[in-house]
Amino acid sequence: MVTLVGFIMFPLLNYKNAEEFNTQEKLMIAMMRDAQQRSIHREQSKRWGVRFTNNVTGDDTFELFKGPSATGGIYSPCSAITVPTITSVEKKTLKSSSEFQDPAPGCIKDIVFISGSGVPVPKEGSTQTINKVIIVPKGFTIPPKTIVVYDIGTIDTIEP
Repeated sequence: MVTLVGFIMFPLLNYKNAEEFNTQEKLMIAMMRDAQQRSIHREQSKRWGVRFTNNVTGDDTFELFKGPSATGGIYSPCSAITVPTITSVEKKTLKSSSEFQDPAPGCIKDIVFISGSGVPVPKEGSTQTINKVIIVPKGFTIPPKTIVVYDIGTIDTIEP
């Protein structure tokens, strides 16, 4: 009887986690598109972006922010660049079934869009404008998701 319950419950739990994981991806893409649209429309005369924080302890977060001179980049301790202060507008926490692989643990990544055009700002100290965030599932088996912002402003998901 216990084996039968486990046989039925495992697929249901995996399905629930997969749905939660897919929802996290959709929320991140929606927030990135929101930041992009706010930048295109020069809302509040600011640049808009999304900050992804891979916390060493605690859950990872992503947040919509605005700033007059926000730049894109990967920050401390992954680089020697000081983490810029942002004005957070909305902050979300990844569910416990997900975590970031990129940015790496202990790192912060900002993806910022240029006012008027909505194309991403090049990473600090680089001309590269293709940005990515990778989320991976925790404790269950489905492929990770890579969310990419191409240099022309297209936001897409790549699955292995």
